[in-house]
Amino acid sequence: MAQSESEEVRIVTFDKDRFYLRQGIGLIHTPEIITFLNERGDELLLSGPISERDIRWRYYWSDSDRMRVVTIRCSDNDLLVAVAAMNIRYTWRRGIGTIEYVLADKDFRGRGLGRAVVSEFIQQAQESVEPPLDKLELVSEPHHVAARALYESLGFRLVKGSDRHYELFLSKNDEHPDAA
Repeated sequence: MAQSESEEVRIVTFDKDRFYLRQGIGLIHTPEIITFLNERGDELLLSGPISERDIRWRYYWSDSDRMRVVTIRCSDNDLLVAVAAMNIRYTWRRGIGTIEYVLADKDFRGRGLGRAVVSEFIQQAQESVEPPLDKLELVSEPHHVAARALYESLGFRLVKGSDRHYELFLSKNDEHPDAA
């Protein structure tokens, strides 16, 4: 079932500034998020910018059964300052969430926004995704030192043999023997 226009809003405090975290987006928010990613996420979009005319993105990103999107905005002016997405898929025996597009505006980095969006997905994977996810994955390039330190502090581990693929097993019984 697709996310309704009445998204959940929670107030989250980062440093001394006030922001709010919104889980889920409606179709009307997708163009703004695509513009945010295109203008600030050149390293994330190595295959080129996302086209706002590609209607598939709008429906895909608003379908909470396949994709969860979290945004963080400034409380005083509603400015979008961070975004992240989690693609949800199920194999025969396992639910997997792939975290993508984790991006904070460069003027707002270092204030805990990345930690907030990734922590939100960890919580959703265990509590609000049905059925719950068994594992989270993400990719972080080796030169993104701060992002990698963040992911590792939240429990993600490099996959054995990879310098950029991270995973977090959400069930102690599911830890993969190939994890580094």
